[in-house]
Amino acid sequence: MDERLNSELNTLRNLNNQIYFIGTLHVAIDSVTLVHKTIETLKLDCVMIELDEIRYQDLLHPKKRQQEKEDLKNKIDIESPDLLFKALHKIQQEIGESLGLIPGMEMISAINAVRQQKIPIKFIDQPIMVTFQRLNELKDYAQKEQTEFLNLLKENPIDTKDSEIYELMEEFKKPGFIKKLIEEFRESYPNLNKILIDERNEYMVNQILDYIEINPSHRVLIIIGAGHLEELIRLTEENLSKTKNI
Repeated sequence: MDERLNSELNTLRNLNNQIYFIGTLHVAIDSVTLVHKTIETLKLDCVMIELDEIRYQDLLHPKKRQQEKEDLKNKIDIESPDLLFKALHKIQQEIGESLGLIPGMEMISAINAVRQQKIPIKFIDQPIMVTFQRLNELKDYAQKEQTEFLNLLKENPIDTKDSEIYELMEEFKKPGFIKKLIEEFRESYPNLNKILIDERNEYMVNQILDYIEINPSHRVLIIIGAGHLEELIRLTEENLSKTKNI
């Protein structure tokens, strides 16, 4: 399979031919095709996916889960953090509708392929309610950034015309483009970045390392959004190196 070292999107990356990574875009047909083909081709012992149980159920039963999410959200008294996720989800839905795709379809494709191949699956993302809580806890520091980011999304809506969307998808495929976006987000919104990206990366890498420690010979495929890819690979490799040197 094609492996472009400087591309974060839709390429198969690996560490020592044991731990494989795919960085996906949640509204890209290429991502859907690649994850399914990879799971069918590689002899895997486990597939790990950037989902938690709630988001997994959302993908399978979106209407049924909506009320349950509202009930949970109300129990922990969260309001404003939910606005950010709703705004991001709305953008994904609009892009998905223009492309004829359901956001997160690559995750559904991975789950279906895993079931067909009878491979164990593990959801490694931090529970979304924990992320909500973290945003709520740091609201004094993150509220301004969140408001600024929401305003930016409102003032700069994505043009969903077919030509514009396909041009945008091509931009995402360019090596370094996603990395640049992440760096700009980190610089402009350091508190949001810490909660939405850094803390989740740390959580996911711990899930990976815990599994590998128990199953050191297993071949594992990790499917994550492309924005998490580079840092997750770096953290995994760095921690595995430390373990070997002990």
